[in-house]
Amino acid sequence: AIQGMIMHGMQPDPEAADAEYLLVLGARVNPDGQPSAALAARLDTAFDFMQEHPEITAILCGGQGGNEPCTEADSMFAYLTEQKGVDPARLLREDVSTNTIENLENARTLIETAEARDHESYTAAVVTSDYHLARAKVLMRRAGYEEGLGVPAPTPYPGQWVAVRCREYCSILGLMLTGRW
Repeated sequence: AIQGMIMHGMQPDPEAADAEYLLVLGARVNPDGQPSAALAARLDTAFDFMQEHPEITAILCGGQGGNEPCTEADSMFAYLTEQKGVDPARLLREDVSTNTIENLENARTLIETAEARDHESYTAAVVTSDYHLARAKVLMRRAGYEEGLGVPAPTPYPGQWVAVRCREYCSILGLMLTGRW
């Protein structure tokens, strides 16, 4: 059943096209400050989505891990502005979180504070790796978003497919066992 949820959750939500905010979840930053392949795949997906939806604002989510030279949000910001030419005014940075739950909660607070909006007056979608999308959408609803809408980014290396899906299976099972699913 969990594997089915992961596979079903890998599909993009057509309603994401109506979102005002696009939450881009972080992943590892390389020692040179460049996004890892997984993070670059998420950013390329977000860039394409932003090109198709010029009114959307992206929130780049991710703090700094102990082995990272900068925050994930800062690496993402540099990639999108310097390498992809995205207008910095379309990007907000959530740069203190350390996991998906914090990403989503802090992004919601950022939207509501920066925009002086309550959580029912906007729509947000999340960009993350395809295998992670089902869990991210459930966590969005748990974090107070009206809907859990998602846009999947491809897993960059075929050799990782089995490992990341097994990890995701265990993460979802853990949420289920602790009553957070």
